[in-house]
Amino acid sequence: MNRGVVGLSRRVSLVPMDLSADGRSFFAAMYSRRFSGVVRVNVRTSRYTPIRRFPDPKTDQAVGSFGGRWLVWEELHSLTGSTDFAVWAWDSRRRRAQQIGAADGWESPFRVPAVRGGHATWAQGSGPDDLTDVHVYDLRRNRDRVVRHGHAQGSFFIAGGRIVWPESLLRGAPTRMLVASVATGARLPAPPALRALRGVSGLATDGAAIAFPNGDYTALSWSPSLAAEPRLVFRTGNPGDHVDNSVQIAGRYALFGVPLRAYLADAGAGRYVQIAPGGFGRLSGAGLVFLKPSKRKRSHAITDVVVLRREAFPPIASC
Repeated sequence: MNRGVVGLSRRVSLVPMDLSADGRSFFAAMYSRRFSGVVRVNVRTSRYTPIRRFPDPKTDQAVGSFGGRWLVWEELHSLTGSTDFAVWAWDSRRRRAQQIGAADGWESPFRVPAVRGGHATWAQGSGPDDLTDVHVYDLRRNRDRVVRHGHAQGSFFIAGGRIVWPESLLRGAPTRMLVASVATGARLPAPPALRALRGVSGLATDGAAIAFPNGDYTALSWSPSLAAEPRLVFRTGNPGDHVDNSVQIAGRYALFGVPLRAYLADAGAGRYVQIAPGGFGRLSGAGLVFLKPSKRKRSHAITDVVVLRREAFPPIASC
């Protein structure tokens, strides 16, 4: 993995959030003496475009995703909890950022906010006993709607103008996948790929394909379509080795981590290859942006970011 490396000086640190639609740039949280905040980085030139400066770089972090026109991210203002954050959106056409949401002081489920088809979604704490609200924000009309008030976990979009979130409907019961219309908020039946899932967390989707760790995190399941039930495509082979919650999916490709190892898989062929000894990445239809592990013990490690466009993925041999 050496194509498209963005070299970082010792004075600059980047934490990738997502790739642009063409894979020629990526979005990241950047920390440096000159500027700390959300930026867009040109892969070829390593030049960056500031999007929003962090109010307090010592504690502020950002996690987000890009949906073809809008970058949506949570600006986290605490290193220890999820009660203090703001939700921001940046319009790549108008080059304008605006705040579209904020935490209400309650603990919130963690999931990177999703953006698709001109809408953003996230779930945030709204009361005691783990009550949450699922928000759907119309980015074109600047309208926010709460489509669920309950015990929802992190929300995401699937194809067909639908929003999904896991929720336990009875105290102590495993979560199931609930589905609603993005346009109206009305409940809809779950598609076959999600219908039987219980107690699943860390599910990743590109809107059609899905991937997720199983209940004890020793295996990875995948489905190429919302109409097909998931099947196992990877096992750790060791009860002590767990697939983590960093699973990413783009069609037949999956990116996931097992402690001290990162894998890129061709899930359709049941093949996978270790690409790094640990690290963190974001996978999309455009390619892969990957943060290599650092040997430095710092809150914002100085390291290299690797960008690999989809057509440059390495061949994945049979295992």
